[in-house]
Amino acid sequence: MQEHHYFASCALGWATAETQKAAIEKLVAYFRSDFKTATKNSQKHGQPGVYVWTCKVLAPPDAHYRIDFYAPQDVELEETMQNYVTYVTNKEVAYWTPTKDAA
Repeated sequence: MQEHHYFASCALGWATAETQKAAIEKLVAYFRSDFKTATKNSQKHGQPGVYVWTCKVLAPPDAHYRIDFYAPQDVELEETMQNYVTYVTNKEVAYWTPTKDAA
């Protein structure tokens, strides 16, 4: 069984964790006030939320790799996904991952 971890990034920065959900929540925690401001009333204005890109990195959690254009480089990636953080409070984070059929 190959070791892996998940990577989440947005315009503000990036985070890694054991699961996709944990990586997104960790990223939001780093920039909570920015996410809260950006998501407030975003859907009322026709915006889906704050864009967050995620992927599964097929390397151990402590692996060293370059990050370029908001993505890990020189490592194998799977499960690349586009997500939108839709709601943020001090205790909760909600996000939406559109399916290919939702486009």
